Amino acid sequence: MRRLRLGVATGCLSALVAACGASPTEQSAPDECSPAPDYTSGATLVGTNLSSSDGSLDEALALNDSRFGRLPIVRQFDATVPPDDAWGRRSELFKGRAVVTSFREPPAEIVAGTYDDRLLDYFREAPQDAPIFWSYFHEPESHVDDGSFTTEQYVAAWRHLVDLVGTLCRPNLYPTLILTGWTAEKESGRDWRDYYPGDDYISVLAWDPYNSATSVPTSYVDPPALFAPVVAASKQSGKPWGIAETGTQLVPGDDGRGRARWLTESAAFFDEQGAAFVTYFQSTRDGDFKLTDPASVQAWRDWVSGSGDSQVDLTWSNDRPALPDSPGLDIGVASLDDGAVSLDPAVTVGPTAIRFPQFTDADVVPRAVLRIRNTGTVDLLAPGAADFSFGADVRLDEESFGSSVDNGDNVVQRGLSSDPAMFKAELDGRRPACTVHGDEGKVIVRATDMIGLERWVRVLCHRVGEQLVLEVTDLDDGSHASYTGSGPIGSVTFDDPTIPLSVGGKLAHNGDPVRSATDQLNGSLARPVFRIEQGS
Repeated sequence: MRRLRLGVATGCLSALVAACGASPTEQSAPDECSPAPDYTSGATLVGTNLSSSDGSLDEALALNDSRFGRLPIVRQFDATVPPDDAWGRRSELFKGRAVVTSFREPPAEIVAGTYDDRLLDYFREAPQDAPIFWSYFHEPESHVDDGSFTTEQYVAAWRHLVDLVGTLCRPNLYPTLILTGWTAEKESGRDWRDYYPGDDYISVLAWDPYNSATSVPTSYVDPPALFAPVVAASKQSGKPWGIAETGTQLVPGDDGRGRARWLTESAAFFDEQGAAFVTYFQSTRDGDFKLTDPASVQAWRDWVSGSGDSQVDLTWSNDRPALPDSPGLDIGVASLDDGAVSLDPAVTVGPTAIRFPQFTDADVVPRAVLRIRNTGTVDLLAPGAADFSFGADVRLDEESFGSSVDNGDNVVQRGLSSDPAMFKAELDGRRPACTVHGDEGKVIVRATDMIGLERWVRVLCHRVGEQLVLEVTDLDDGSHASYTGSGPIGSVTFDDPTIPLSVGGKLAHNGDPVRSATDQLNGSLARPVFRIEQGS
């Protein structure tokens, strides 16, 4: 049984809030809330820190979004108590994203209440649309070692802060203890419990483990061996856990492909072990950890693009695809004139690819389209007013259009152009394009350049408020382009939940290929994505 990771994730719809790790916006009554709310960890949230070396906050976020795709989580560090009106500047930038945020002030001043008013204002103004993993004085160990304060003082400061922030009764504020990865190592002589304020004061335990944090590494250590101590300590705590910082510099002589393999293996390990979040240290501080080479960037993009969702494995069973463990969804193949899909035998590394019918200008045109439908009355494939993403990796044949019934290459689509709601990613004329139509209007974005034939290209569309962003990445050479359009869209809601989501062509409402113009994809396709962003 061969598998293809299919991002036809149903995002964080209300029925799946727990699975996605999001938090409700309604506040409990003060006598019912917990100062350290329980965090329900779903699929791993993946992102980066935001470094001042990349410019202002908005510039750093835009650069990282462009490089890795829209980040579902970001790491924000304040060297002292956050400045006044910090969220006034950050809320719109971070809209719908989880945040790992931390600040530092001496424990004695925290316990004395010196910053109580400023901190209450900071957390009172924090957004409520996504998880906020907040931390006090991350990596305290070296400061304890040099005598700046004791573990007892550190723990007391934590308890003071959690009790203070707990008075706001905000269920999306998760106190998160962040320690160095070295502390989990037996050789460190430390015990992570010395820094732990107690189960009632911590929602999530997080770590900063590196593949050599203080020097240029000589090798890429196998992730299960490198990260085993922090996983073991995390499981001892019984708390959800995350990685607030991780990274590696390039091993001398590596052009990035070795690091890319390490990143991919690390992603698989953290996914398997159930990390709540992982944010990469995208910085040149204390060494050049930045991911800038094409291979490393692509490896992290791959993980970011599928993170934060309830993922679905598309399994090839006998002669057709299937969606195991996907309640509420069903997949099939809609065909005309003996059209069929099959595994692409040429793809032997990475995700399995699906091969669609070849182009022909004959009188009989074989056509086949993947058809994904709701099986119940709840429409899991309607984004409504939420931000969402869709697209796939594709490789077009040398000949892919030119007849009246096969004159386009659709990637992902739901609804038709005449419908009041529709979204589509296409490659008509070899030019990627995105369309989103809601109850307030339609926005179309088209690339200026054509994609290469018989090359793997990632085409992703992102609806973000009234903006529609098209990202095109040549996976063979790592080149990337982004295009943006804007205008009123409104809610993308469908009248009938049985309207299918199609992959590789165009389907009518009844689920059959549109005979007059199927817009059949002629080539191969991998990693199809439909993702409703959590918290949006």
